[in-house]
Amino acid sequence: MKKIVALFISLLFAALAFSQAPQKMSYQSVIRDGTGKLVVSSTVGIKISILQNSPTGLLKYAEVHSVTTNSHGLATLEIGNGSPVSGSFSGIDWTSGTYFLKTETDPNGGSSYVITTTSQLMSVPYALYANKVNEDNLPKTKVTAFTPPGCQSATGITTTWKKITDLGTFVKSNSTTFIDLDYQTHFYASSVTNAVVYQLRIDNNPTTVGQASFFYHSGMTGKYLNGHITGTFSGLSTGTHTVSVWVKASSGTATDAYIDPGCYNSSGVNTVIVKEYR
Repeated sequence: MKKIVALFISLLFAALAFSQAPQKMSYQSVIRDGTGKLVVSSTVGIKISILQNSPTGLLKYAEVHSVTTNSHGLATLEIGNGSPVSGSFSGIDWTSGTYFLKTETDPNGGSSYVITTTSQLMSVPYALYANKVNEDNLPKTKVTAFTPPGCQSATGITTTWKKITDLGTFVKSNSTTFIDLDYQTHFYASSVTNAVVYQLRIDNNPTTVGQASFFYHSGMTGKYLNGHITGTFSGLSTGTHTVSVWVKASSGTATDAYIDPGCYNSSGVNTVIVKEYR
């Protein structure tokens, strides 16, 4: 059998790359024969094994590939995308111990592996570890609530948005999640010529996903209306954010606009529910 030597590119450099979700990694190796000549346009069999804690440690995952080298003798494959023979790549806990990558090569394209190399994974597991920590810290759904102030109003309502009050704050856990708001209260306006529109905002900014508003028609002038304002917000950073309520006339004017006009806050009728989710 012609002697084949596989020169594997170091894992510490650019040969090993990983996607943002650690479900597969791109791996490359250059194949040369015993004279140093590139083995080009040939099919080789490669077995990939992930070992824990030592070069002969516990086998956590193994898969096999049939790869054709290119005109430069380069074999390219994706770890996590081969034919599994043991374990699950996505199930590896990269935070538990050190890991080693073992590669076995059959130059004839089968499974009679005659070339074996083992290298410790140095930088890649830390990146995978960081990604795992981020995923673990990302809440699937988190629901909180707070009681906003009652008896709040604005006067001289025109077609320009006017802030009534800040309702309260919440803490967002992750920058990639969405926020749903549900504000429950009573609404009241007087001398409305057409309609009054109430709007929820976060950090004084309206949502960019649909609307977060409540429509109070002139036909209801002088009446208390029990209602909800709901809305979805995206693109918010982690940390503390402030919810506020704003008002304007859709056209014409209104003398004033209230939230919780009967000052029922102490009765628990006013609530802001905050849902954070992916």
